[in-house]
Amino acid sequence: MRKSKKPFYTYIYFDVRLGHEGEAIYVGKGSCKKLNGETARLFSHWNRRDSHRNALFGRLLRRIAKMGLSPKMVVDRWHSTEEKAFKRETYLVAKYGLRTKGTGTLCNLTLGGEGSSGCSIGIEAFWEKHRNNRELLEKRAKTLRETCKNPELRKRYSEFTKKYWNSEEGKEKRSTIMKSLWASQEYRKKMVEKRKKQNNLPEVREKIGKAVSKAWERRAMTEEERVRRTEAAKRRWVEKREVILEGIKKVMSSPEVRAKLKAAWTKRKEQGLTRLGGI
Repeated sequence: MRKSKKPFYTYIYFDVRLGHEGEAIYVGKGSCKKLNGETARLFSHWNRRDSHRNALFGRLLRRIAKMGLSPKMVVDRWHSTEEKAFKRETYLVAKYGLRTKGTGTLCNLTLGGEGSSGCSIGIEAFWEKHRNNRELLEKRAKTLRETCKNPELRKRYSEFTKKYWNSEEGKEKRSTIMKSLWASQEYRKKMVEKRKKQNNLPEVREKIGKAVSKAWERRAMTEEERVRRTEAAKRRWVEKREVILEGIKKVMSSPEVRAKLKAAWTKRKEQGLTRLGGI
């Protein structure tokens, strides 16, 4: 592979399976000067084929690997600027066409011309860096909307997402994300306010009421079941009664609490509210 002083390049993956030889299956853009490292953008797709974000491309790479083969990975062209590399990537996508749109053989999910510079920055770091770039965000959203119009791709993505989030790895990741979010007081306050606002909407309150009614209908108990639960509740109360009474005694033994209760009682007596509820 020839050396070049230009920092950016475009690359192409070609299929090598019998009957598919020479078919372009993926194009991309990289910016690593050395192309023989494990982390080079050119080889990164093949090295992480078992957990590729692009389910369609990852599945094809695993199919090739299962046959004991590896795709042909070549540098298409070197570029002096990232803008030129992006333009070339867009041209290559248009030239070979997308499988998701039925126009060609590429497994790319977008039309090209977007992505991160360098081979070390992750997708999370990239969007953290560009999350205020409205033009880029709108372009990405438009591309995703166009891509998701394909029913087959939408179904595959849905199945892949469900399978991942129901796996142990997915559950652990989701748990970690939610814990980190709820640890923030700002996030907790924001979510509580949002939930209150939602629950005060008439349609939401009606929906909640119907859901509760249905739940009680499903839990309709026979007389025997009612008696059994009542007896169980009595047993629990007997078991916890001593603990609860001990706790009340401990609270009432506090001079501060006794002083507050005495002051409150004196105030009620002065107002003529010596009986519960002022009766």
